[in-house]
Amino acid sequence: MRFEHYGPFDITPTYVKSIMGAPKGYWNGVNNEVKGLSSAHGCYIFGVRSSGGKPSPWYVGQAQKSFSQECFQPHKIVRYQYVLAEHYKKGVPFLIFTARLTGSGSKFAKPPANKSVVIEELEGLLIGQALKRNGNLVNVKRTRFWSDVTVPGLLKSPVGPPSPGTKEFKKILGL
Repeated sequence: MRFEHYGPFDITPTYVKSIMGAPKGYWNGVNNEVKGLSSAHGCYIFGVRSSGGKPSPWYVGQAQKSFSQECFQPHKIVRYQYVLAEHYKKGVPFLIFTARLTGSGSKFAKPPANKSVVIEELEGLLIGQALKRNGNLVNVKRTRFWSDVTVPGLLKSPVGPPSPGTKEFKKILGL
């Protein structure tokens, strides 16, 4: 399966303040840049670019049907509002999309009839990477593994020199 990243697409403060979600104007802007992206499915990251310009991820989600149906659900807006109220006085919220493509990569793949396990796994991977960048991620699900598990040489390695076994492990995996 093939995926591609699109964005970031800035979210105006009025969209985040509205519990009703993003107006069509947001998706029109997204589709003007990348035709059909609002109807694509995959994973997305809500983040904020601080006044210094450095982007931080704050929420990772999956869209099994389409981004436009998922990204601005009321419970997601509540999370976005929390991030902006608690962590940013000035900053630009945005979404970046990782959309599933057809095998040839020429267009967006159609959503499957049932939940895609690949998209669920991709979401977990993105959550792990986002947690490395921001330990205050507001995701409720799928964070425990990334927070609790230590695998020397791979995930949250302990301080100090690696053990002989860890050195071999890293060689075998090309790390």
